Amino acid sequence: YLGWPTLQRIMSTYFARTAFQHPTPEQFFAIANEVSGQDLTWFFDAVYRSSATFDYGVAQVTSSIRSGASTTSVAYDDVVVVRRYGDGIFPTEIEITFADGSIVTEHWDGRDRWKAFTYRRPVKVALVRVDPRRVLLLDLNYTNNSWTSRPHAAQAAHKWSLRWLTWVEELMLSYGFFS
Repeated sequence: YLGWPTLQRIMSTYFARTAFQHPTPEQFFAIANEVSGQDLTWFFDAVYRSSATFDYGVAQVTSSIRSGASTTSVAYDDVVVVRRYGDGIFPTEIEITFADGSIVTEHWDGRDRWKAFTYRRPVKVALVRVDPRRVLLLDLNYTNNSWTSRPHAAQAAHKWSLRWLTWVEELMLSYGFFS
């Protein structure tokens, strides 16, 4: 969230000030606030002082032909709904890719349980990704962080069949070893 250079400054300042001592978490939190120039109390409250869970995902994507659109120029009304499934609050990005390859990045503070983004474009939404840069490493379920208009059933079936074949192979090797 803060970026690697800021994190390095925080850690080096923390080490310089607390070397050969018994520092407390509050000392680290104060140094992180000071060096980053931001009030990160909201983050430490959610991550350290509570048992909050973080899970953001794509709840729904709908696309409909705009009413009144002519047959020569088709236009779509797209609605993308993202949702906070856990109780931890963290600001996140939503990346929406349209069928023509254009990308829109939205920023969401994550405070509400859900947020809807609406678009009027000549093409449909093709891909939605919540936290595309994977900043929120505490997200419990990454499988709900994306949505695509094109099904990937063949790739998923291939992936799972290879996992099952590997599992069966390991089972057979174990059985052969112990029998």
